Amino acid sequence: DRAKNAWMHAEQNATKMRIVSPLDGLVALKTTWKNGSFGEVQEGEDTRPGVPIMDVVDPTAMRVRAKINQADIERMRVGQTATITLDSYPSREFHAKLDQLSPIAATSALSAKVRTFLAIFSVAEPDPHLLPDLAAAIDVDLSQP
Repeated sequence: DRAKNAWMHAEQNATKMRIVSPLDGLVALKTTWKNGSFGEVQEGEDTRPGVPIMDVVDPTAMRVRAKINQADIERMRVGQTATITLDSYPSREFHAKLDQLSPIAATSALSAKVRTFLAIFSVAEPDPHLLPDLAAAIDVDLSQP
């Protein structure tokens, strides 16, 4: 009977620990600050309420976030097309469109004198090679008005 009760208790605990997302997608672990450095939450570690430990990403609607140097910003326009290549798959090209361009600059991490603008590009077609947090290069078509 003790073994049966322990089994039932373990099943109830497993049900309480189940995380369900309201949308389908790809689960990506987030890095969090722990023990003086950044890292992913590992099995068995305690977490604090309200601290996100993972993201659910819709692989059919991938976007690339980039910082545009202040010297290049005047040639950028929402709607411009771009070609994206990933460092991990340099032979593959992905077509994208500039969806958002920040109107306010942020200070660069390299120098307080340099400003950058946040740009968000949406990838036109889904691809299983597009994963969160991959390094990418973006070639914007500047011939468009």
